[in-house]
Amino acid sequence: YGHCAGTLPTCELGAEGCAASAVCKKSGWCALTERGCFATSEGHCRSSDACHDYGICTLFAPTNLCIADSDADCRASWGCRALGACILGERAATTPMRCVVGFAADCESSYACRDEGRCKLAGDPAAGNAKCSR
Repeated sequence: YGHCAGTLPTCELGAEGCAASAVCKKSGWCALTERGCFATSEGHCRSSDACHDYGICTLFAPTNLCIADSDADCRASWGCRALGACILGERAATTPMRCVVGFAADCESSYACRDEGRCKLAGDPAAGNAKCSR
Protein backbone atom coordinates (compact mmCIF):
# COMPACT_ATOMS: atom_id res chain seq x y z
CA TYR A 1 0.00 0.00 0.00
CA GLY A 2 2.89 2.38 -0.52
CA HIS A 3 5.93 2.78 -2.67
CA CYS A 4 9.05 1.08 -1.38
CA ALA A 5 12.35 2.75 -0.72
CA GLY A 6 15.33 0.72 -1.88
CA THR A 7 15.39 -2.24 -4.19
CA LEU A 8 14.05 -5.75 -3.95
CA PRO A 9 14.57 -8.01 -2.07
CA THR A 10 15.50 -5.52 0.66
CA CYS A 11 12.73 -3.05 -0.17
CA GLU A 12 11.40 -1.17 2.89
CA LEU A 13 8.30 0.92 3.05
CA GLY A 14 9.19 4.58 3.54
CA ALA A 15 7.26 7.65 4.69
CA GLU A 16 7.72 9.30 1.30
CA GLY A 17 6.31 6.20 -0.36
CA CYS A 18 3.14 6.38 1.72
CA ALA A 19 2.63 10.05 0.87
CA ALA A 20 3.14 9.38 -2.85
CA SER A 21 0.99 6.25 -3.00
CA ALA A 22 -2.39 5.72 -4.63
CA VAL A 23 -3.91 4.78 -1.24
CA CYS A 24 -2.93 8.20 0.10
CA LYS A 25 -4.92 9.96 -2.62
CA LYS A 26 -7.78 7.46 -2.54
CA SER A 27 -8.19 6.71 1.19
CA GLY A 28 -5.99 9.16 3.13
CA TRP A 29 -3.48 6.50 4.16
CA CYS A 30 -0.55 8.89 3.81
CA ALA A 31 1.68 8.27 6.84
CA LEU A 32 3.98 5.42 7.69
CA THR A 33 2.94 3.59 10.86
CA GLU A 34 4.21 0.35 12.37
CA ARG A 35 1.41 -1.43 10.45
CA GLY A 36 2.14 0.23 7.10
CA CYS A 37 0.55 3.24 5.42
CA PHE A 38 -2.43 4.65 7.32
CA ALA A 39 -4.05 7.99 8.15
CA THR A 40 -2.61 9.76 11.18
CA SER A 41 -4.22 13.20 10.83
CA GLU A 42 -7.57 14.70 9.94
CA GLY A 43 -5.83 16.39 7.02
CA HIS A 44 -4.97 13.03 5.49
CA CYS A 45 -8.65 12.08 5.54
CA ARG A 46 -9.97 15.46 4.36
CA SER A 47 -7.66 15.58 1.33
CA SER A 48 -8.63 12.09 0.13
CA ASP A 49 -10.90 11.06 -2.73
CA ALA A 50 -12.95 9.12 -0.16
CA CYS A 51 -13.81 12.40 1.58
CA HIS A 52 -14.76 14.19 -1.62
CA ASP A 53 -16.66 11.24 -3.06
CA TYR A 54 -18.26 9.57 -0.03
CA GLY A 55 -18.01 11.92 2.97
CA ILE A 56 -15.35 9.72 4.63
CA CYS A 57 -13.47 12.70 6.08
CA THR A 58 -12.82 12.07 9.80
CA LEU A 59 -9.86 10.30 11.35
CA PHE A 60 -10.85 7.44 13.65
CA ALA A 61 -7.63 7.39 15.69
CA PRO A 62 -7.95 3.91 17.27
CA THR A 63 -7.67 2.30 13.84
CA ASN A 64 -5.92 5.06 11.85
CA LEU A 65 -8.74 4.85 9.31
CA CYS A 66 -10.96 7.55 7.88
CA ILE A 67 -14.70 7.30 8.52
CA ALA A 68 -17.85 9.27 7.77
CA ASP A 69 -18.77 11.13 10.95
CA SER A 70 -21.11 14.02 10.12
CA ASP A 71 -24.14 14.89 8.04
CA ALA A 72 -22.23 17.97 6.83
CA ASP A 73 -19.47 15.83 5.30
CA CYS A 74 -22.10 13.55 3.74
CA ARG A 75 -23.99 16.53 2.28
CA ALA A 76 -20.80 17.96 0.76
CA SER A 77 -19.90 14.68 -0.97
CA TRP A 78 -20.31 13.54 -4.55
CA GLY A 79 -22.36 10.63 -3.18
CA CYS A 80 -25.00 13.07 -1.98
CA ARG A 81 -25.17 14.99 -5.25
CA ALA A 82 -25.08 11.89 -7.44
CA LEU A 83 -26.85 9.19 -5.42
CA GLY A 84 -28.77 10.97 -2.66
CA ALA A 85 -26.54 9.54 0.11
CA CYS A 86 -26.67 12.74 2.17
CA ILE A 87 -26.99 11.70 5.83
CA LEU A 88 -24.82 9.80 8.22
CA GLY A 89 -25.98 6.22 8.73
CA GLU A 90 -26.15 4.45 12.06
CA ARG A 91 -22.92 3.03 13.43
CA ALA A 92 -22.91 -0.74 13.03
CA ALA A 93 -21.01 -2.80 15.57
CA THR A 94 -18.26 -3.81 13.17
CA THR A 95 -18.28 -1.20 10.40
CA PRO A 96 -17.52 2.50 10.35
CA MET A 97 -20.32 4.92 9.72
CA ARG A 98 -21.15 5.74 6.13
CA CYS A 99 -23.31 8.18 4.24
CA VAL A 100 -26.71 6.80 3.30
CA VAL A 101 -29.91 7.82 1.57
CA GLY A 102 -32.32 9.06 4.21
CA PHE A 103 -34.95 11.30 2.65
CA ALA A 104 -37.03 11.39 -0.53
CA ALA A 105 -35.92 15.01 -1.04
CA ASP A 106 -32.30 13.85 -1.35
CA CYS A 107 -33.33 11.44 -4.10
CA GLU A 108 -35.32 14.15 -5.85
CA SER A 109 -32.35 16.53 -5.94
CA SER A 110 -29.77 13.91 -7.01
CA TYR A 111 -28.18 13.31 -10.40
CA ALA A 112 -29.72 9.84 -10.22
CA CYS A 113 -33.14 11.47 -10.40
CA ARG A 114 -32.21 14.00 -13.06
CA ASP A 115 -30.32 11.59 -15.30
CA GLU A 116 -31.93 8.19 -14.63
CA GLY A 117 -35.36 8.90 -13.17
CA ARG A 118 -34.44 7.38 -9.77
CA CYS A 119 -36.40 9.96 -7.76
CA LYS A 120 -38.26 7.87 -5.17
CA LEU A 121 -36.99 6.65 -1.83
CA ALA A 122 -37.03 2.84 -1.66
CA GLY A 123 -36.01 0.67 1.28
CA ASP A 124 -35.66 1.55 4.94
CA PRO A 125 -33.35 4.43 5.91
CA ALA A 126 -33.24 3.20 9.52
CA ALA A 127 -31.94 -0.17 8.34
CA GLY A 128 -29.36 1.48 6.08
CA ASN A 129 -30.72 -0.17 2.94
CA ALA A 130 -32.56 2.81 1.42
CA LYS A 131 -31.77 3.88 -2.12
CA CYS A 132 -33.15 6.12 -4.80
CA SER A 133 -35.19 4.19 -7.34
CA ARG A 134 -37.76 4.63 -10.10
